[in-house]
Amino acid sequence: MTIQAFLTTALLVIAPSGSHGGPAIQAERPPLDPACFAAADWLVDPEAAPMQIFGCRESAQIPAPNAQGWVTYAPAGGGFVWGKLETVSSENVWTFRVMINTGGSGNFESIVTGEPDMNGIIQSPKVVAVPGE
Repeated sequence: MTIQAFLTTALLVIAPSGSHGGPAIQAERPPLDPACFAAADWLVDPEAAPMQIFGCRESAQIPAPNAQGWVTYAPAGGGFVWGKLETVSSENVWTFRVMINTGGSGNFESIVTGEPDMNGIIQSPKVVAVPGE
């Protein structure tokens, strides 16, 4: 067993059963932090460099997801960066949505997939743009 597989297994906890019955398995993991991935070059090539997705701020500084599941971040220069965790596989591959606005009238949404290291850095993120409506 690799160290990463061991850590992933060791971090699984059994949560109390919910109203739908049966125990829920929940992984203890750092919260997705849009302040981290706000630094990615979203408008040119977000896959060009490693992308940090957690570990930039203390968990207490990261707001809880809103009613639609988005964690919000407002960069100092205006606009916003939102993140919404979709899944984390048993192999520690994270899939999440990112919505950005650089201060103008357009919002851009992407789906990101990758395996972060223990510092929250995905070395080779895969990014797919979500077509606008």
